[in-house]
Amino acid sequence: MTQLVDTYGEDVQVQFIHNPLSFHDNAMIASLASMAAARQGKFWEFHDTLFANQQALDEPNLIKYATELGLDVEKFKTDLKDAEIKKKVEADQAASVAVGQTGTPGFFVNGTLLSGAKPYEEFKTIVDAELTKVNQLIAGGVPREKAVYASMKKNNDKVFNLLIRNMPAGKAKPAPGEDKSLEVWKVVVRGDEPSKGPANAPVTIVEWSDFQCPFCSKVVETVNKVHEEYKDKVRIVFKHNPLSFHDKAQLAAEASMAAHAQGKFWEYHDVLFANQQALDRANLETYAEEVGLDMEKFRAALDQRTYEAYAKNDAAQAADVNASGTPTFFVNGRLLGGKSFDDFKTIIDEELEKTQKLIDKGTSADKVYEKIISKGKVFSPLEDKVNSISVDGSPSLGNAPAKISIVEFSEFQCPFCSRVGPGLKEVKKIYGDDVSITFKHFPLNFHKEAFGAAVASMAAHQQGKFWEYHDVLFNNQKALFPADLELYAQQIGLDMEKFKQDINSEALKAKVNKDMAEGSRIGVNGTPSVFINGRKFSPPGGYSAESFQQAIDKYILKK
Repeated sequence: MTQLVDTYGEDVQVQFIHNPLSFHDNAMIASLASMAAARQGKFWEFHDTLFANQQALDEPNLIKYATELGLDVEKFKTDLKDAEIKKKVEADQAASVAVGQTGTPGFFVNGTLLSGAKPYEEFKTIVDAELTKVNQLIAGGVPREKAVYASMKKNNDKVFNLLIRNMPAGKAKPAPGEDKSLEVWKVVVRGDEPSKGPANAPVTIVEWSDFQCPFCSKVVETVNKVHEEYKDKVRIVFKHNPLSFHDKAQLAAEASMAAHAQGKFWEYHDVLFANQQALDRANLETYAEEVGLDMEKFRAALDQRTYEAYAKNDAAQAADVNASGTPTFFVNGRLLGGKSFDDFKTIIDEELEKTQKLIDKGTSADKVYEKIISKGKVFSPLEDKVNSISVDGSPSLGNAPAKISIVEFSEFQCPFCSRVGPGLKEVKKIYGDDVSITFKHFPLNFHKEAFGAAVASMAAHQQGKFWEYHDVLFNNQKALFPADLELYAQQIGLDMEKFKQDINSEALKAKVNKDMAEGSRIGVNGTPSVFINGRKFSPPGGYSAESFQQAIDKYILKK
C-alpha cells in the first residue's frame, strides 16, 4: 500500500476497513485500539506498529504502543472502551460480509476485488486501468469526485453503497441468483493428492495452499479442528499453488510430495508451516530427517525434480476454478469465503444435509462428490465473446491469417507491459508459423511520454525495425523523452532523416489514435490487454509463456 501511495500520490486514497476474524483472539481489541489512535490523528502510525508486533496484541501491549507513539494514554484507554468505536468496527465487519469478503486480506480497487496477498504489479494493473476510466470521464466534463464514484458504482454497486456511502449492511441482501456462496465449481479430485478422511466422505474440502504463505499457516489449526470435529464425514484434500513471488514455495511443494511418497505428507506439512522462514534446500532436508524419511529417496526426488510437474499441475487446476490466491478452500465445490471454524461449520452442515438427500435418492456415497461437481463452473481465461480486430498496418511477428492470432494492446511507459514481451517471444518459438503476434498501441493519458514513444515506434516500423525498437523502449522505460527516442533510433541503425520526418507524421499519429479507438470499442481500458483469436485473455497468474501455452493448447488447439 505504501508503494502505491508513493507512486500515485494524490491519485490514490487507501481506506482501511476492519474485519477482525473470530479465530484471531486479539484482532478485535487491536481494531478498537487503532480507532482509538485514529481519534488522536495517529491511525496509520498505530497501524504500522500493530503489524510489526502481531504476536503481541493484548491490551497491555496496545497501551504500551500508545505510550510509545505519544498518545494521550488516558484518553486512549477511555476510547478503547467506547461503544461508538466498537459499533464502527462491527459495521465494517458486517459490510465486509455483505460484499462477500469474509476472509483477510481483501482489497477493492474502485470496487474491483483483489482477494488474498497480491504482488504490487497486480494492484498497479488495476489502478492504471481505473485511472484511465476516471480520467476519460473527467476529460468529458464530469467533476473529479463524481467521476470516481461513477466508476466505483459501475464496477461494484454493492461495495460503493456499503463501504463508500456507508449504507447499513442489512440493506444489502443478494438478489435471487446473486449469492455466489451457492455456486458450485468443478473442483476435480484425482485421487492421488494428500488427503485426510475417507474417499467416500459426504463432504470433500479441497484446499489450495502455499508453504511460504503466512495466511496459509494461520488456518492450519482450523483445518485440523474441522478434521477432529467431523471425522469420517469430511475428506480434506491438499493441492499446491506455490505463488510466483514466494521464491521457496515451489521446491517446498515438491519436497512435501516426496514426503507423501513415503507416507508422511502431513507430518512434513506441519513442520514446513511451523518453519516458513526457513525453507531452503538444506532446511528441507533437515525436516525430512526429523520426520524419519528415507533420505536417499528424498534427495533423489529433489535432485531429479520428480514432483515439479505434479505441483504445477495442481496450480493449473487452481486456474480452472479461478483460485489465484492462497489459501483457497472449496467445500463440495463451493468457494469458502471466511476461514474461521464457524465459516467451515456453516457450509459443511449445509452440505451434509444436501448429500444425505442425494444418498436417500439412490446416489452411492462414493459417487456423491462426483455428482455434485459434475455440472460445476469452470473458469476460462478467455472470454466467450469473439471480437473483430484489424491488424492491417500493425507490427506483427508471423503472417496472418494464422491458426493462433495474438493481439496485444500495450504502451511503452507501462511497467507491467514490459513483462509481456518475453512470454510472447517464447510463444512464437513454441508455435512457429502457427502463431501471429500483433502489437497495437494504447498509450494511457497519465503516461506523458507514451504517445510520443508509440509514434516513434511506428517510425521505426516504417524502416522495418519495429521489434528492435520495441525492445529498446521497454528496456528504457524511464527515459522516453524526444532526445532519448532519437538516440535509440541511432543505436539500431535507422535512417535518422527519415525517422525525424516520420515522428512528426500526422499519418502515424492517426494510426496510433486508430489503435486506441479500436481498443476502446472492444472494451480495452488498461494495459496490457491481450486477445487470442479475438477473445480477451485474462490469466489469473499473469502473461507468462506458461499461461499462454496452457490457454492455447486447451482452448484453441483443444489438446
